[in-house]
Amino acid sequence: MDVALAVFGAQSKSPSPEYLDSIRTYVSNHEILHCIVDQIKTIEAIWYSLAEADPEIAGLENARQYTKAIEDWIIEGKPDEVASIFSGIVSLPRLLIVQLAQYFSFLDESHISHGDFIRCVSRLGGIQGFCGGLPAAVALVSAVETHDLQTSICTAIRLAYAIGLYAEIGDDSRTPGFTTMVVRLKNEGQADELIEGLDGVSGSNRFL
Repeated sequence: MDVALAVFGAQSKSPSPEYLDSIRTYVSNHEILHCIVDQIKTIEAIWYSLAEADPEIAGLENARQYTKAIEDWIIEGKPDEVASIFSGIVSLPRLLIVQLAQYFSFLDESHISHGDFIRCVSRLGGIQGFCGGLPAAVALVSAVETHDLQTSICTAIRLAYAIGLYAEIGDDSRTPGFTTMVVRLKNEGQADELIEGLDGVSGSNRFL
């Protein structure tokens, strides 16, 4: 099989509960991805560690509720709430898990191993990731052997969750939908110029 390129990108909307349920079933029964279930069982410990070190993380009102939504989806098989949350606390690890399941499903259907796939694309376009798809790309290119790959995947989930927590600091969880916009500024201080005079809008210099 000739493969030139794999791209993992952002996601414009949340998958349906039915689709997320199918993802959970696939992950739970997959010889490599089942490690995700064990990782999610310990994900709340990451919040505790970060909250202890950073008062802003400790002050996130909905962090534990959103964390429980991820646990309910993967561990308990209850995807309804996790499908309706826009916060990065949920959406980043959710996207990562979905993309990993889609990738290995493609490998299964194509009858090709992860190692063979990596060798194919390394000669051409490689595996690319941008925005929310970067954790999946990094996790997959970081290892070939099963044990190392599982370690890489679990590390990516922890990082995606932590990034989501810090992104939430600049968000407003009380408002439905998206409340954060990321822009590239031409010069320092331009953010203040852009939002001057806009009620209820604030700028952030927080970089992840």
